[in-house]
Amino acid sequence: GYWPQGNGFCIFFGRTPISTSDKPKAASPVNVFGRILENPVMFRKIKNGEEIRIEKS
Repeated sequence: GYWPQGNGFCIFFGRTPISTSDKPKAASPVNVFGRILENPVMFRKIKNGEEIRIEKS
């Protein structure tokens, strides 16, 4: 989703620091515009600052 407060793009998968269950929870409002269709574990391999491509399906 797009995070207006931080002027950034977020990919949520798994717990976040403020989660109360196994589902991710944003610390402030985000505009959700998509969802992960395949195994989200691949995101753990992405390093900070690495470029990724988002494509419309």
